[in-house]
Amino acid sequence: MSLVEVENLSFDFGEKPLFKNASFRLLKEDHMGLVGLNGVGKTTFLKLLIKELSPDKGKIEWLPNIRYGYLDQHLQMDQDKTILSYLANLYAPLYQKEKQIEEIYNNLMSYSEKEQEKMLNKAYKLQEELNEEDFYSIDARIKGVCNGLGIDEYGLDRNISILSGGQKAKVVLAKLLLENPDVLIMDEPTNFLDVAQIDWLTKYLKNFPNAFIVVSHDVDFLNNICNVVTCIENNVLTRFKGNYDDFQEKNQFMKEEYEKLYNRQQKFIKKTQEYIDKNLVRATTTKMAQSRRKVLEKLDILEKPKTEKVLNFKFPYSKDVGKEILTVSNLTIGYDFPILENLNFEIKAKELIVFVGHNGVGKSTLLKTILDYIKPLSGSYKWADRLDINYFAQEEKYYDMNPIDYIRDHYPTKTDQEIRAVLAKFGIDSKLVFKSMLKLSGGEQTKVRLANMSLKKSNLLILDEPTNHLDPSTKDSLKIALLDYPGTILLVSHEKEFYEDIATRIINIKEKTKKQHCVF
Repeated sequence: MSLVEVENLSFDFGEKPLFKNASFRLLKEDHMGLVGLNGVGKTTFLKLLIKELSPDKGKIEWLPNIRYGYLDQHLQMDQDKTILSYLANLYAPLYQKEKQIEEIYNNLMSYSEKEQEKMLNKAYKLQEELNEEDFYSIDARIKGVCNGLGIDEYGLDRNISILSGGQKAKVVLAKLLLENPDVLIMDEPTNFLDVAQIDWLTKYLKNFPNAFIVVSHDVDFLNNICNVVTCIENNVLTRFKGNYDDFQEKNQFMKEEYEKLYNRQQKFIKKTQEYIDKNLVRATTTKMAQSRRKVLEKLDILEKPKTEKVLNFKFPYSKDVGKEILTVSNLTIGYDFPILENLNFEIKAKELIVFVGHNGVGKSTLLKTILDYIKPLSGSYKWADRLDINYFAQEEKYYDMNPIDYIRDHYPTKTDQEIRAVLAKFGIDSKLVFKSMLKLSGGEQTKVRLANMSLKKSNLLILDEPTNHLDPSTKDSLKIALLDYPGTILLVSHEKEFYEDIATRIINIKEKTKKQHCVF
């Protein structure tokens, strides 16, 4: 049974056509991964499904009474609430019923005997409704989800107003899971999760009894949770049974078959056109030539297969420095209270160091501290002389400017032509260079930032979760660029598949002990 059907969908985003006569269906048993290159319209399609956007053409029909829940990381949250009260508010109608029951029993003696029986029946019905909704397990459910996503690490009594962007995103995800809708719709749910939390979410989704759609570039995650994959390519949606690896194999076969069909058709068109050109003017063969021309006119011309552009870029190197790059001694970091205490480690030249650890343990805070954005609470750190640092922050605030203006803001002497040439290396083509940064996809925004970084000579790269939002092909290009970089690299990442074969050393920041351990 289809929970939602999409037929003949067409939609343009500005001047860019995203969908053209596309069809789609979601079945009750589908655990679906929605995949495609950066900028093909994955997030836009989700917004079309939930009716935040309207199609230019075609129809989207949901089965009546289907409840869908959407992971909106830009959701406006009540900043005055605590995490617990925000999540518990999901069950406000049930708490209201509990309150009604209490009021009935508290006021029972004030009723007449006849009214008492009536009120007791009402209380009994309300109690049955609470039991049907498993009301008395609400606290356990909230705590279970919060524990799995690591939210309990910073306290359920903490106000939402003081949470970071990543922490708020996890609370929104917890709310969605607790809603338990008929269809879960999630856009990049693992971006702010560490390895342990991704493992928990993987198990949760594998056992989820209803349907879901997940946009993700995390191949391992998709392989573990999906039984069907829908790929957005060439403005249409194609459905494949199986996990991501199955999709890759079948999709490659389909591409090869399509290319053969396209080449055969092109050969036929060329041969037929040559016959027409040669025979149209001859009296004896004019009719045959005209007949073949009609065949060509009626032919459904196949579009030329699109080849996936492999990005090729580098981060320019400035100069060599000494052997010791950074020395950290008894460093305690945090804000109003310590997050990590007594950190001690050294970074040597040419190392590619990866910082790992639970989400929220303080990896980003550590980077901001050693970069002088945040003052340490105690201890010290010492950088080598003559360092040229190039930094990619995990979170960036975007303004209503296009990619050209974004880069010119950092490099005012660069011409439009020079900037566009750099952006093109990162897949930001002529259709995107004049588009507002606010309207680019997450992957496209990251590519613009990486393009900006590629203009700076450095001998130390510091990257905080650079693979968030990037498709697998771009991740591979980034990995090659890091391997080719002759300087030192400090990397924060939760994607083991990305860093495990390029790291020279891993610093695992342990949440419980608040001490760092080096794993070689």
